[in-house]
Amino acid sequence: GEEDCMAGLRQYIAEEGIQMSEQRLFRFANFHRFHLDKVKDALDENRDNAFMDLQMRSDMKGQFVTKLLFPLSGLRTKKNNSQVIYSNPSRCNKEKDDMTKVLESLCYVMNDFSQTEQQCRDGIALVSNLEDFKMEHFDPQEWHQFLLALQGTLVPTKVTTVLLVNPPSWFKQDVYKKMRSSMPAHFRRNVHIITSDKLEDYLMEDYRAYLPTEMGQGYRLADEIIEDYVDLKAFEDKQKRHLIV
Repeated sequence: GEEDCMAGLRQYIAEEGIQMSEQRLFRFANFHRFHLDKVKDALDENRDNAFMDLQMRSDMKGQFVTKLLFPLSGLRTKKNNSQVIYSNPSRCNKEKDDMTKVLESLCYVMNDFSQTEQQCRDGIALVSNLEDFKMEHFDPQEWHQFLLALQGTLVPTKVTTVLLVNPPSWFKQDVYKKMRSSMPAHFRRNVHIITSDKLEDYLMEDYRAYLPTEMGQGYRLADEIIEDYVDLKAFEDKQKRHLIV
């Protein structure tokens, strides 16, 4: 069970000389469903994973300010009580937006939403607003990378739901079929194409109070959500840096 797995992992990191907090150990264990050998392999592979230790510094702040991806703090899904990340891929500027930066901001929020055992168990959800998404925004390679990241390939995070909201018809007809075929079955089951009026089926009751105004009658300004988040995290990360010294 869980306890045996955790005990085995504590022993393993002591033997291997891996420095890791109990919390991070649990995060890996939970992601790999407490399968001891799988978790050990993951710990080995992630010894120098820079995506696990991202901080809210100026380049990261700059990425959140593009409003391409940001967390909706306080919002949860109905089913798993998962915390929610919002994205608007139509803001992707192919020339300027380096996919690595987008992935870093995704991983930053995934890390932030995986700080406690309960958060790890609850997982996270993604609400992606595709209303203004145009063919020229679409890069198959980048979407592939993003979808892999949502499957926990960069940082171990359980994604319970992916809602692709109000996508244009070309996306549904051409792109999505190909995309689905490349997803593993367990992940595919959690990906849903919906119209914004169906958000209420997936999100908690007063979800509009947390959504940005650009979507589904949301009440909050995206700029304010981001400013609040960036300020809080910059402060917290700074505190952490001082504590470590």
